[in-house]
Amino acid sequence: HDPKLVFRSIALGQASSVGTVRAALSFTPEVSQCGIDYCPRMTGPAGQSGAINRDVTEISITYSVRRGEHEWSMSTSASQAGRVEGAVGFVPVSGQDVGLSWRWNDWRAGGRWRRSNNGVDSDGDLEAWSASVGLEQGAWLTAMEFAAFNDDFIHADGRTWQAATSRLVGDNGLVAFGIQSAVTHEPVIEPAGRVQQATRTLTGFVELGWRF
Repeated sequence: HDPKLVFRSIALGQASSVGTVRAALSFTPEVSQCGIDYCPRMTGPAGQSGAINRDVTEISITYSVRRGEHEWSMSTSASQAGRVEGAVGFVPVSGQDVGLSWRWNDWRAGGRWRRSNNGVDSDGDLEAWSASVGLEQGAWLTAMEFAAFNDDFIHADGRTWQAATSRLVGDNGLVAFGIQSAVTHEPVIEPAGRVQQATRTLTGFVELGWRF
């Protein structure tokens, strides 16, 4: 959410023969945006409690190709901060991800993997995976999604399944409903020591939106 400079190239190539390649490059001078429950600029008795990453460079490359009725797209990206300011124990944040998507007539599917060092000077990497498949027919879109993560820094992991359907209403309206099942394992401290506690949730939802 911090201000950045972005350059995006046009698509080079031809979609139905050799495919097309696009690239994007961005530079963020300072990453210090406060979140819901964390603010890197906060200070305590020991000084600044978080980390402010500076000079963050991101690059991404996307390759797309069409073969008959099938469309494929593969993308990868990497980011790296030049330096970090803050409390001891933080290092410049970095991340990598790769994804694949496929489309055939009304069907769509895709998956993505991401890894980050969490910006900490320890064995505290974050890994996340996601995959989905969807069917779009007329004004309706129905999808099944799966996501999982493993965070070595906070010793937590989890996975989520979600099934949902949405419908366009008029030119801009959107209504959606679905169900989500999730399980998360997080550490808790008990008299006998630290143990992993599992939390299971089942959630139904309805959403109204406006698309423009």
